[in-house]
Amino acid sequence: MSTEMRETSAEAVPYAAVDQALGALAEALKGTPAFQALLEAARAMSQDEQVQNLYRRMADHQSAIRWGRGNLREHLLAL
Repeated sequence: MSTEMRETSAEAVPYAAVDQALGALAEALKGTPAFQALLEAARAMSQDEQVQNLYRRMADHQSAIRWGRGNLREHLLAL
């Protein structure tokens, strides 16, 4: 673990303390029904071909907008 510290508005906080707090939060969350439902939904989406195709199309439109390719209005309407 890093012992570096990052300045905050209140005080410096060691990265290790942040990592420890995040670990405790993850442990507390993973036992909750809501978090389990979220994980199950994420797994289902990652295995759904229709969802993945839609995601790819959205990413293509976002990339085209970002890089100024094609018709901006058409890309925005598609999203």
